[in-house]
Amino acid sequence: MGLFGRRKRLSELHRPERAHATGVVTSPNDLTSPLTGLRAAAFHVALYERYTVDSGGHGESGVVHLDPIGALTFGQAILLVTEDEGLLVEVPLEGARFSFQSADRNAQPLERVPAELAAIAARARGRGLVCFLESPIGHGDRFRLRATLEPRREAGPGGYRSAPGAALVARPDLGPVEMEEILDVPRW
Repeated sequence: MGLFGRRKRLSELHRPERAHATGVVTSPNDLTSPLTGLRAAAFHVALYERYTVDSGGHGESGVVHLDPIGALTFGQAILLVTEDEGLLVEVPLEGARFSFQSADRNAQPLERVPAELAAIAARARGRGLVCFLESPIGHGDRFRLRATLEPRREAGPGGYRSAPGAALVARPDLGPVEMEEILDVPRW
């Protein structure tokens, strides 16, 4: 917050600060999912163990449970352009926390375990079927970002300064990177 309750603009950041932004993914859809073959800029895949518990009722069917096993993000970073100022933000995806609008009940059985997901799938307790929920992060998708953002300085050796033209960089080493999907619902 700035003076008298005015929210600080991202273009006014001069050092790393915790900030919020709404933006659109500008990264190209050049990654292919090892699970579905879909193309997107990145993918978040959550694994669940699905099992049924007897409800104890009279002839009633059991209650289906989905226990989270773990999640993995395919892709290293994405670029967002902020809606209010048009600034390009580089967002490293490793360790980022995601919130998607798709329901867990849409999880599909995992028929083939790609090598990248083998360690997570091995955590299943054996109570039921291992299922996955794949959430593509594609060009044009909208997200609300909460992260510590730092103005991009000239490219140096290593670090997070790899996206040409990015004005800001999310710094996961300085705080959590949280991305919440925003679905645009048509108004008919």
